[in-house]
Amino acid sequence: MPAPAVYPLMPRAVSSTALSLGRAFAPRVLALYVALYVAPFPLDLIPGLDGVVSAVYGGLWDVVVPWVGQHLLAIDAPIVRRYSGSGDTLFHYVSLFAYALFATLGAIAWTLVARRRGAEGLGVTALWLRIVTRYYLASTMLSYGFVKLFKLQFPAPSLERLITPYGESSPMGLAWTFMGYSTSYTVFSGALEVVAGLLLLSRRLTLLGSLVAAGVMTNVVMLNFSYDIAVKQYSLHLLGFALLLMARDRARLYALFASGRPAPARVVESPWRGERARRRWRIVCVALSLYLVTVHCVLNLMWIPRLGDGQPAPPLYGLYEVERFELDGRELPPLLTADERWRWVIFDRRGRLSTLAMDGAKQVYSAAVDEDAGTLTLTPMPRWYGELERPDEQEPPPRVTHVLTFTRGPDDSLALAGELDARAHEVTLQPVPRERFRLLTRGFRWVQEYPYNR
Repeated sequence: MPAPAVYPLMPRAVSSTALSLGRAFAPRVLALYVALYVAPFPLDLIPGLDGVVSAVYGGLWDVVVPWVGQHLLAIDAPIVRRYSGSGDTLFHYVSLFAYALFATLGAIAWTLVARRRGAEGLGVTALWLRIVTRYYLASTMLSYGFVKLFKLQFPAPSLERLITPYGESSPMGLAWTFMGYSTSYTVFSGALEVVAGLLLLSRRLTLLGSLVAAGVMTNVVMLNFSYDIAVKQYSLHLLGFALLLMARDRARLYALFASGRPAPARVVESPWRGERARRRWRIVCVALSLYLVTVHCVLNLMWIPRLGDGQPAPPLYGLYEVERFELDGRELPPLLTADERWRWVIFDRRGRLSTLAMDGAKQVYSAAVDEDAGTLTLTPMPRWYGELERPDEQEPPPRVTHVLTFTRGPDDSLALAGELDARAHEVTLQPVPRERFRLLTRGFRWVQEYPYNR
């Protein structure tokens, strides 16, 4: 079957006077906005170069964005880039305004300088916009897809999550729990994103890939907005990129789904005119596609031993219920009014020890376990940003280490003794078996005479 013909972008005979200023201006604004938003992609995926280009490009906006926010938007609050995991910070939203502002100014200059190039110049702009958008969206879908496919983004419910009352969960924490509980659903979600990314890497399958990506990202956007997940504007942009790729084929989609008429043939475009140049471009595209698939797959595979659900458990790992609690020589009964008494102690997979008091107050320590010496070295950690809004100017608590001794009992109980926060502690802990939690033991049933909704 002969390959589809490659058509020129637009006839050379069309002059600049045939194209209104408005039609040329809007695509250029969009092209510059997308370029500013996705930069420094794909240079930030090159090992050894990623840190340099990200630091240079990010450092530029670290200066520009606060200036724009303070002088153009009259924002009094500090505008600081926070590496907190949130994509919805004030810095991010001011960045969007800055991108739009500079894209508009750049498009004005571009239109004034390039007005003589006319329709063909606009066609080239639109084509490169689709190419950059396609590869960026493909790379992002592969990144998020593999991190779900390998069960890294949504880990199984942690020990602390298992004893947290539903009503104490944040909407985002609840979403992370139901996603992390089900390996099959998480893998299914990731597989769809990987499929979308692979389809987008093919020029001929771009429409199908954008349709799959738009469906997947619509669900992601709804989750982010419905559960207050802090990547709302980023997920909206990804959905917008998928719709942007679909827009080129809107006439074909309308014919297929609505008009009942035969869909027009797809026009295969290339940014190059000569056959040799197009052949070289195909080689570059194939190499980039293979690189994107490999780098996202390999990077996530490397994280499995450290972040996957099957990672080895550290010493003393587990959830413990406090059976006996003695503070400064005085035993405290397990009463809700005894706010100094611990109720739970958790040794998690990240080398941390968490204590939860009878009133729900939590303290987190980094824990270094020496099994041979029977010692436990604890260092207080600041509370996570999701648990406590702390002003930036407030000093973190001093990092003072505490050394406790521990002994194991024949029934796997654990006895801790030593000074913690200048007070003598003697604590007896009983391990809590996983079978105690219905969420972990219920499992799957084909036949259910009655709904098991607890």
